[in-house]
Amino acid sequence: MRILAMLAHRFWGPFSLFLLAAAGLIGLVALVSPGLFERLVDRGDHWVDTTRWLALLDKRFDVDRYVLPHARLLGALVIAVVLMISVFFCPIRFLH
Repeated sequence: MRILAMLAHRFWGPFSLFLLAAAGLIGLVALVSPGLFERLVDRGDHWVDTTRWLALLDKRFDVDRYVLPHARLLGALVIAVVLMISVFFCPIRFLH
């Protein structure tokens, strides 16, 4: 069990930095080029079918009609959140 905790501690820092960088990149694309953001959304829009016991949760909710018209606002908010997380929680400390 200690090995699992050690591995989680060792890999969480780089993984969290990767997630922050990916979120920042997506936010930047949404902010700079809403058209490219819309094409990325269309390309990545896949529906994952779940089993019958999750049928209650297996309902499609189309967020694209809310998000795509406001892509620049979304991009600015994502970049602001990424910067706040980077400054206040500083995952770089996990790299040591």
